[in-house]
Amino acid sequence: MRTTPLSWRIIQGIQQRLMVSKNIGIRKTQNRIINQVTGEIIYTPPEAREIPDLISNLEKFIHDESIRLDPLVCAGLVHYQFEAIHPFPDGNGRTGRILIVLQLIQLGILNLPKLYIRGCINRHRETYYKFLNKISFQVGWVPSIQFMLEAFLSQALETIKVLFDILSLFLELKEIFKDRFPNIARSNMLETIFSHPVIAPVKLGELLNVHYTTATKYLTELREARILHDLISGKYHFYLNHRLLGVLSK
Repeated sequence: MRTTPLSWRIIQGIQQRLMVSKNIGIRKTQNRIINQVTGEIIYTPPEAREIPDLISNLEKFIHDESIRLDPLVCAGLVHYQFEAIHPFPDGNGRTGRILIVLQLIQLGILNLPKLYIRGCINRHRETYYKFLNKISFQVGWVPSIQFMLEAFLSQALETIKVLFDILSLFLELKEIFKDRFPNIARSNMLETIFSHPVIAPVKLGELLNVHYTTATKYLTELREARILHDLISGKYHFYLNHRLLGVLSK
């Protein structure tokens, strides 16, 4: 992603992957963002006929090398412009948040996609859309960008805590594996249940290059030790690294 310029084609591709086969592509009609509780219209995007020109302007801004702004400010500006355009029938919010991450990777701020500001935006949704309305009238840019910068900081601090919690859990289980499950510890089992916190025996066997029965034995031992939980869904039997999932769901 560092070497692939952000473009409208990539943005469309993100939305297509998110929506699978539903509501794909530029919207053809007017849409509105509505407060799900009160039914009040909280934001009305531009008309559909304006979208191509607005997207073209956004692309020019993204690739304008004469702009000398802090990368986080640039990412905030691009995000607000994209959300103000609201080019798709559905999936604009998710696409816009992914766009932030991709831009920060391209600008060298992130090396991995590990900063998502959804939680902060959802907690302050009313304020967020108030700023979006102001920006659509070309006012309120400074407090809007300040809001985004505070969202970046808040989410970064939360992400750091989550990463340390994951590391702490990993080191704790590493000691347990070494003391109680030496045979399992010699495989990459621990690393695998962190990279695949929900896994089936067949998949585990493929990843560890062991027979299905061996993979099932490993999973059963860890379930009996309450390191993993299991879940049966129809004919499928899954094993869950429930403590890791708990950390990730905070």
